[in-house]
Amino acid sequence: MAASTLIFITGGVRSGKSSFAEKTAIEMASKTGGRLSYLATGVASDSEMKERIKKHQQDRSTGDCQWKTYEQSVQ
Repeated sequence: MAASTLIFITGGVRSGKSSFAEKTAIEMASKTGGRLSYLATGVASDSEMKERIKKHQQDRSTGDCQWKTYEQSVQ
């Protein structure tokens, strides 16, 4: 059985964390045959954030890769 890998990516607001993380995960999964999991923790606290969350959801659902998404905010 292959070992799992966990990579923690951090950065400022709107710094490109999600795009970087998704690209990195896709590259790793394509090389190793691994599955793609996404832990979404954003809170839709205003209209801008609701739109950003919606865009992230659409990006993951319309791409060539299949993501297993876990949406869990802390409120």
